[in-house]
Amino acid sequence: MTVDRLIDFAATINPGFFIIAAALIAAVAKDVAIRALALIGGPAAALVVLLYPPVAGIEVSRETFLGFDLALYRPDSLSLIFGFGFVLAAMLGGIVLLGSNATTWEQLEAAIHDAETTRADLISGIDMRLVGEDGPTVH
Repeated sequence: MTVDRLIDFAATINPGFFIIAAALIAAVAKDVAIRALALIGGPAAALVVLLYPPVAGIEVSRETFLGFDLALYRPDSLSLIFGFGFVLAAMLGGIVLLGSNATTWEQLEAAIHDAETTRADLISGIDMRLVGEDGPTVH
């Protein structure tokens, strides 16, 4: 597949797909580098697709669902303005998340450790009996 055909194919995909795919990859990625690539690369790919729309004003992707015609991607001027806003928000959100991951992760680990310590203290303070064991009856 040549680069021109790949760009033509990517231009027919709704830019939101790249952001959704990047979010799913970032959610399951354990490596920070892969998460960073997804959080910045997905919105960047969507931005490239938005910068080079196929033909403004026509429906690029159209599907029929339950008797209704759905236009899944129609790059008119209003859609492009909103698309640029969403892509910009996604890119800024990815940058902010990358900067706060280490601190947030350390705070999360500290909170989990505190919760486990509290849980262990609470469990050790419970007077447990086996079922069927005679003990005081409380009414």
